[in-house]
Amino acid sequence: MSFKPVSSDAAKHLNALYPTQKGTPKSQSSCKTKWNANSVVKNIKSLSVFSWNDEHSVSVTPETSGAWDAHTKAHPL
Repeated sequence: MSFKPVSSDAAKHLNALYPTQKGTPKSQSSCKTKWNANSVVKNIKSLSVFSWNDEHSVSVTPETSGAWDAHTKAHPL
């Protein structure tokens, strides 16, 4: 199954649900980008070497910087 129809349907649904939203109307591309960003965050949260909080995001310390470098090389955006 292709993601394009799903993200296109999501965009239509969001635009209908929030007709007076600020900014540009949602598109297939913006929904797909948001989905990808959420997937990255979910992956980072699942790793025990890093800590996460919703205010500051991932916490990379001097002790974990090597693991962070390895993770970002293995999982480029």
